[in-house]
Amino acid sequence: MLQSLSNKDFGHNMAKCQLAVTNVPFLGHLILSAAIKPNPKSLDVIRNVPIPQSITKIRSFLESVSYLRKFLPHLRDYAELLQHLTPTSEQTKFEWSDECTTAFNKLKLLLTNDLQLTILDPDCLTILATDASNIGLSACLSHIA
Repeated sequence: MLQSLSNKDFGHNMAKCQLAVTNVPFLGHLILSAAIKPNPKSLDVIRNVPIPQSITKIRSFLESVSYLRKFLPHLRDYAELLQHLTPTSEQTKFEWSDECTTAFNKLKLLLTNDLQLTILDPDCLTILATDASNIGLSACLSHIA
């Protein structure tokens, strides 16, 4: 394969090549043979974030968690309270409450689950689940092995 690529003037750097590996880290994820999951190093960083002390820190945390939203069912339910602390104008006073602490800790707790998306098997029974509410909508395509 590498010879064919070289014949077509497709450059490669053997020092950067990984051959016969079982998983490949890519953009904060681990790509496995039949699944994709968040990179454990990325999860550890988010899990160890202290309680935010500013609107900027809350936004940063929510953006980090949101990057993993495809792995986190009900993310919007837990993130909504913290999202209200990030107004579009800076006129709102920053007020952290016990409810915010609970929501923050629940979001971090979601990251302790075995987060993984598998490759869809077309030979299995496929299920499309949808949901909608006043705050959002969602869909999940799954299969039973």
